[in-house]
Amino acid sequence: MASNPITAKKIRLPRDQGGDGFQGALFPYATVTITFTDTAQKNTDSITAQIVRLIATADCHVKFHDATDDKATTADMFFKANTVEYFHLLGKQFISAINDSGAGSSKLYVTVMI
Repeated sequence: MASNPITAKKIRLPRDQGGDGFQGALFPYATVTITFTDTAQKNTDSITAQIVRLIATADCHVKFHDATDDKATTADMFFKANTVEYFHLLGKQFISAINDSGAGSSKLYVTVMI
């Protein structure tokens, strides 16, 4: 396993009879928690895993980006609270989140899948 908890080895998907890859069961390797409010926050280290699982404690907007100073706005992708979704990342990525409405502290859990 990789030594950095947000870096994972390349995933080799199983193949069907036609030779096409398909999503099989993945192992939850490590989780990064991003705490955000009505001010966007992001993970501190870029994530190099191929697939991540997201779940948020509140409705929010999420942005995937490769710039260290870029953050989510309410114009970015809407992400419903308590929804589990898997995303394929492209190279080194940062993930940021901001509350959809209202104040208070919320969390986005980013789990690296291998």
